[in-house]
Amino acid sequence: MPKSSRQLFVKRIIELSSAKILEIGALDNPTFHKAEANIFYLDWFSKAELYLKHQYNNPQKAENLVEVDFVVKDKNFHKPINQEFDLVIANHVIEHIPNIISWFNNVSSILKKDGFLFLSVPHKEYTFDKIRNLTSLSQIIRNYDEDLNIPTIYQVFEHLYFYRPISAIDVWKGDFQELLNQKRFSTAFEALELARSEVSRKGYVDVHCNIFDFHSFTNICNELYASKYIDLKLVDSKDIEKPDNEFFTIFQKTKEVTHVHNSR
Repeated sequence: MPKSSRQLFVKRIIELSSAKILEIGALDNPTFHKAEANIFYLDWFSKAELYLKHQYNNPQKAENLVEVDFVVKDKNFHKPINQEFDLVIANHVIEHIPNIISWFNNVSSILKKDGFLFLSVPHKEYTFDKIRNLTSLSQIIRNYDEDLNIPTIYQVFEHLYFYRPISAIDVWKGDFQELLNQKRFSTAFEALELARSEVSRKGYVDVHCNIFDFHSFTNICNELYASKYIDLKLVDSKDIEKPDNEFFTIFQKTKEVTHVHNSR
């Protein structure tokens, strides 16, 4: 996705010159650089840790990583951040979050009154998740009720087993049928055993926990707001456009909703 498309969409709702912004998981492709906006970066890992993760498999990414301002290894990332922001940005982050209701509420805690959240979200039909089932509302509520902190073995399994080497380019061209048969594992058992091993060894395994298309995501977010799970109201959105693999959503913090649900 060209960065300019995200920038243009964000500029529709906020004046950059006066906005204080936080971007989550910017890595090497921030929506705005420090020279372009009053922006700070949050990640689970420091720049040095991210460099070690990417230096061999993607050296170009490693060289262009942003300097992380807030390194927070806690799902309740709002606690150590004693600041509020006009805008929070997260590109291709929400699909990695095991407990998205908790994540939304963390974002709300660091947003100013009437502040905004911008998300770009990968559309499952245009990614390696193409054959996976959409995440349901009940799954999301269950993950919240169970206070899920890290991806489960079964979320890791699905990410591994159902992966297909499909990109947006393949889908837009209509040239992906053979790729559907290119499996990483000969049996589901092999993938499940690897998932068990990875979770046992690492604890937190970075996978796609949630799978969305434009309509499933916007419908779920509207229902979470209506049911008072979150106080971030969906106020603008844009479905996927050729040749990209993502759609856009913008939420605004409201005072209309008070959280009435607590995870255990």
